Amino acid sequence: MFRDKEVDKVVSTIVNDGLMVFTCQAPNNARALRSVELADIVKKYNNRVTCCDSVDEAVEFATSMCDENSAIIACGSLAYLGRILDIYQS
Repeated sequence: MFRDKEVDKVVSTIVNDGLMVFTCQAPNNARALRSVELADIVKKYNNRVTCCDSVDEAVEFATSMCDENSAIIACGSLAYLGRILDIYQS
C-alpha cells in the first residue's frame, strides 16, 4: 500500500478478526509503505498479521494456511495482483 493513501481507513474497512493478514512492501516504489508499518496498522484491527519480505513469500504463507474451504483475498496494485495470479497458477 502507498503511504500517501488513507491507509488506516482502507485497513479498517477490509480487516476483521476472522482473517489472517500477510503484508508485504511494493518493490521499487518510494511511495510504498514498509511491510512492518502496514502490519502495525493492521494490528489495531487484527493481531493475526505476518510481515512478509515479498509477494511470493506472502502467497506461500497464505496457501500453506489454507484448506479446501478457505479463500485468499489479495489487495494491492494491479502489478501485485498480476504477480499473485502468476504465482498461484504455477
